[in-house]
Amino acid sequence: MMLNIKQTIHVICLLLICACSGCIKEDTPTAEAKVVKDANGVLTSKPYLWKKDVSEKGLIWVGITPAVYENTVVVGGADFFEKDMLVALNLDTGEEEWRWKGFQTDHTGPVNNKESGINQKDNIWILDNSPFFHAIDLQNGTTLWEEKIDGSGSSSGVQIVGDSYYFSFGFYTDSTAIPTLVKGDVYSPQYTEIISPPIDSIQHFIFHYGDMGEPYMYEENGELHAFLQFSENVNINESQSFSYIASYNLTNNSYDFEKTRLDDTVAHAFSHRPVMYQDLMVINSNSELYGVEKMTGKIVWHLDNFQKNGDGMFSYDIYEDKLYAVNALGSTNRVMALDPLTGRTLWEDIGHGGSVESIHFLNGVLYFSSRGDGHVYAYDADNGKLLWNLKSPEYESFQGFGGFRVVPGKDGEKGKVIACTYATAYCFEAER
Repeated sequence: MMLNIKQTIHVICLLLICACSGCIKEDTPTAEAKVVKDANGVLTSKPYLWKKDVSEKGLIWVGITPAVYENTVVVGGADFFEKDMLVALNLDTGEEEWRWKGFQTDHTGPVNNKESGINQKDNIWILDNSPFFHAIDLQNGTTLWEEKIDGSGSSSGVQIVGDSYYFSFGFYTDSTAIPTLVKGDVYSPQYTEIISPPIDSIQHFIFHYGDMGEPYMYEENGELHAFLQFSENVNINESQSFSYIASYNLTNNSYDFEKTRLDDTVAHAFSHRPVMYQDLMVINSNSELYGVEKMTGKIVWHLDNFQKNGDGMFSYDIYEDKLYAVNALGSTNRVMALDPLTGRTLWEDIGHGGSVESIHFLNGVLYFSSRGDGHVYAYDADNGKLLWNLKSPEYESFQGFGGFRVVPGKDGEKGKVIACTYATAYCFEAER
């Protein structure tokens, strides 16, 4: 019997998961974990506050960062046949409150919404499951609206600003996908094509002339700006492209600056949505990091001392005046903090963690889940001290493609860390 592409990927991933964890999923779990620290004082095991099987004996493939609304966390799940679903759990008890199975039947890949909060407005959660888009009511798990957009989507996630959400999408013209900035209405399936970046039609490659990564939207002095990152193909024989940035003023319908070239790229264009710090944008292109002026495109600093095999592809964010970056690809596990104004390294740890889709912060601690070794890591964000190297309490590996979120505590309590394996959602007390 022939397997389709998704089933084949699932089988391969399952074998890798089992190889990393050293065993096959069993019916009887092991005993609840105890607090264990290694010789350096790093936490390697701790009891959970609650756990909940959200897999119906299948495996979870929904690549999302969980949504939090009031006292509920919504995580990815899977039914018995590994069909994607969402499960809402009570933050205090882990008890199920509702589940949502609205993903389309011809859904062929995992949802990929790795950034927390930016695709949520109050109780409305918008998921980019390209070419499908869903708006879900987090109060009760009902579908507010859904829309299929004809074209080539990237499942890169949306960013909500006010009553609108924004994303990049490829619309076909003469069988060629033209990357476009799109504006949607949070409360309805209506959307508008805004602008395509100035990509030159140099060489046609796999039905497109170039690509656009996730845009960064921000408001300043009453005006809305879109900071764009995009690439254009120049040599189809070597899969070579040029990477560019641009900034567009949506209020005035004009460019702040139109086209600044960053570098050449062969395999990796942009790993992440840009992040903003004061007057700078930080971009990760082709295993290199850039700090550029957001209104002019002038390159202020540039780090290219990473290997070109993906070791310089990062998940990154700004927290308390520092830029934090953890490798998303490559063989070098790297966790570091930098000065976002200069690119100067403040601290760095090589050899732990890494291979992540998203990073999270709570009370001065950097958290993430590694798909490399299936552990949860925590670092003191100020000095880089490793605090957690946490294995799953039972027999599974924590997943790195989603299923991770931190939640602030109430009334002086420590916060919560939600970490999912490929079958179970766990809730731990935060470090602080």
